This record gives sequence, C-alpha cells and structure tokens, in this order.
Amino acid sequence: MTGFESKVLKCGAKQRSGVGLTVKTVVSGGLVLKEVTISATPSRTFRALTEPSQLNGWFTHAAEVDLRVGGRYSNGDHDQGKFLEVLQNKRLRFTWDNPRHAKGSVVEILLTGRKGKTLATLLHYGFHRRSDLEHYGSGTSGWDWALDNLKAHLEGRRVTQYETWLSRTRA
Repeated sequence: MTGFESKVLKCGAKQRSGVGLTVKTVVSGGLVLKEVTISATPSRTFRALTEPSQLNGWFTHAAEVDLRVGGRYSNGDHDQGKFLEVLQNKRLRFTWDNPRHAKGSVVEILLTGRKGKTLATLLHYGFHRRSDLEHYGSGTSGWDWALDNLKAHLEGRRVTQYETWLSRTRA
C-alpha cells in the first residue's frame, strides 16, 4: 500500500453532463466511484459488459472474455485482467492490468435495477500511482467515456470514439 491511499484527495461528488448523458464521480482516499443510470435492465447491461460482440460495439475491439472466476479478459486496447467475482446481472470484479494505465488495480461494477432502469456503479481502487488515481477520478477519464458510451449503446444512441468524446468534454 502506498501512502496516498490512506489520504483523502477529494471528497464529494461532481457531475459532468454532455450530450444528455451524466456520470457522477466521487473520489475518496484511494477509491474512485462513478455512477450512471441507464434505461435498460441489469441483464441487458450485464451482457453489454461481458459479451465480446457487444463490448466491440461500444468500448473496444478484439474483445475476448472467459466469464468465470479466474477467467481472463483482454482486448485490442491492451486492457487485460482476471475475473475475481462474477454474479450474473449484479456484479463484476476484476483486475485491471493494462500496462499503461493503473496496472495492478481492481475494478468492480455493480448493477442495481430500479423501475426498468439500471444504476451502474463502477469502483476502481488499488492504485499504485497518485497520477493514475487522479486521472481516473477526473471527469475526462476513460471510465467517464466508457459509461457514457455504455449508456448510449443500450439506449440506442450513437457511441463515440474516446478522442472525439474528450474534445467535446473539454470544450
């Protein structure tokens, strides 16, 4: 454990809205929490997060998924890791082992159904570098883009490439 994990960098919530989409972010200690409400059921959302054909439509390319505890995932963006927990339609927990971005950290995605919609909560923790924590906690991180795209994909709207999304977000 590094020293910054025991300190609060920011505490509180901020929301970023763009193109009608909103991601809520909270950073406390060494934890980044992001939430978005999606007009889709938890089962549809879970499939979008775990089926390679769907992942390739909104998040990445060349996705491979062995969806079981101990199974591995990878994609053409160098994201890779191992599933630590898989609860169908409710929870995914996996290592995040992209050699360029927060290697060795852990991501959890919780899905909570609410009146035909899903609250998707993403937690990312176990950062080894302060710069990774600060980046993933920002409103311009890949997670904000990914959650915006997940929402757009499931709600039948157009998804965007990260660079396009980032330029709109910073404008």
